[in-house]
Amino acid sequence: MTSCHYPAPPTERDRMYQHKVSLVVRYFMIPCNICLILLATSTLGFAVLLFLNNYKPVHFTPAPQPPDGCRGMLCGFGALCERDPTDPSKGECVCKRTPCPSVVAPVCGSDSSTYSNECELEKAQCNMQRRIKVLRKGPCALKDPCSDVTCSYGSTCIQSSDGMSAKCMCPLSCDRVAKQVVCGSDGQDYRNECELNKQACHSQKNVHVQRQGPCDACKDTQNSLNTGCRVDPRHHRPLSYSPPESCQPDPQPLCASDGHTYDSECEMQNTAMQKGLDLRKIHQGRCKRLDECREECKFNGVCVVELTGAHCSCEPIQCDGAYKPICGKDGNTYANDCERRRAECQAKAHIPVKQQGPCDLHVPSPCLKKACEFGSVCVVKNGKPVCECPEACPQVPDPVCGNDGHTYGSPCEMRAMGCALQRHIRIQHKGPCDEQCANCWLPGSDLTAGAGGKACTEQLDLKVVAQGECKTCGSVVCGWGARCVQNQCECPECQNQPYKPICGSDRNTYDNDCELRVASCKLKKKIDVLKPGTCDEPDCGSGGSGSGENGCEPEKCRLFARGLTARRGESQV
Repeated sequence: MTSCHYPAPPTERDRMYQHKVSLVVRYFMIPCNICLILLATSTLGFAVLLFLNNYKPVHFTPAPQPPDGCRGMLCGFGALCERDPTDPSKGECVCKRTPCPSVVAPVCGSDSSTYSNECELEKAQCNMQRRIKVLRKGPCALKDPCSDVTCSYGSTCIQSSDGMSAKCMCPLSCDRVAKQVVCGSDGQDYRNECELNKQACHSQKNVHVQRQGPCDACKDTQNSLNTGCRVDPRHHRPLSYSPPESCQPDPQPLCASDGHTYDSECEMQNTAMQKGLDLRKIHQGRCKRLDECREECKFNGVCVVELTGAHCSCEPIQCDGAYKPICGKDGNTYANDCERRRAECQAKAHIPVKQQGPCDLHVPSPCLKKACEFGSVCVVKNGKPVCECPEACPQVPDPVCGNDGHTYGSPCEMRAMGCALQRHIRIQHKGPCDEQCANCWLPGSDLTAGAGGKACTEQLDLKVVAQGECKTCGSVVCGWGARCVQNQCECPECQNQPYKPICGSDRNTYDNDCELRVASCKLKKKIDVLKPGTCDEPDCGSGGSGSGENGCEPEKCRLFARGLTARRGESQV
């Protein structure tokens, strides 16, 4: 063991050193000499080195946070992103829409799926996070209801709101439809297809769109002695040409395929345009005797010269493209008279003209014998008359007050509501119901009494109850043909009236005009004479018998005898 040895007394230099050490010792307040200090320092340094060798620092790190699953996630169609409660690192789009109504109005989506209504489609769009469009109303499995419907006499097929059915409708207004001239099957030009259908519905004529554009493109061109016009049969565009006489002659004439000699190709081409023929050059020089047909061509045929000789043919006939319909007695409609003459050539038979215009233009509409009520309109659907309610009215502000106390946006909307409810709704006055309408009375020599004795020309919807001045019977005015008897209105009686049956506008048969007026008086409604004879009596020519001139006489006789038999039977009872 090493021990400390006390050294010899320090020298002067050592005292100075010892003094410095003493200061250090006094600072630490450890009474020791240099040997002990060195020993302690060595021991302390070794301990420090040993500590540093075995020291491992402790790192305090915060607990890791789970990643946000909704960060950077986009949700569309009204959905919101929410994190998974069990795993916040996962997020999903959640739709928080209000429950859809239980209304059944099926629609077909672009994903070929049927949804009970549009709300359910939007809900599925949100849940699947992809766009789904409404292809059409109604289930996807059903075909277009208009595919089995044929509309005529101006009506067009319109799907119902649920897409389950279809009906034929007449256009109500064409004010907002752009101008796009169309040619009608009657040979007339219309501003657009809507105007054509509207007029066809109004007149009950079977007119449809023949083609786009005017019927005769040369109609507005100025024909003169120096210029002619012809409609291109393929593109229906006007083609102008000069008269053959204006062409300058060539040095040498030519023989054309029609067996005629022309002074120039210009003359041949302009002649072809003028006559509507397909001509071509056969050889240079004048035509020879072999270039002529031996016999005159019949039925509008054209002599054609070929290498093998000349013969009559229909092929050179090139008809104009203008649409000017003609009805032939063969029952066919021809676009113009040239088409009829070409048909004669092909059939080798005469086809006389029956009438100008298409053959089916004047075919009576089935709606002419159909009476519609409650504001409905008769349309021809699959060849049969059908009463349809208006689907949509023009957006024209014209408020009226109905006699049911409700205000309607226009008379059309009032009629549409009456048709839907199957009720008679009349105009009480123009304007909203909450506006006061003053009655007015126009004096004059020929007075007409209305309900209450006053008529407002454009405001109140009053009916005429009696001609002349209002004369009260008690406290009322007798109307509908009634007479005032002892201050009471009584309908007339029919006695000893001859039997002359007539058909009323209410589709009932009356023995005579007097019986019709009595019914009108008792029912207090207007009944007009629709036609003479019974309502079930066929019109002449429509029963399928006779020529249409006197073929109905036997039928009238049978019906008349049947009526007499019935009356005699009633009198015997």
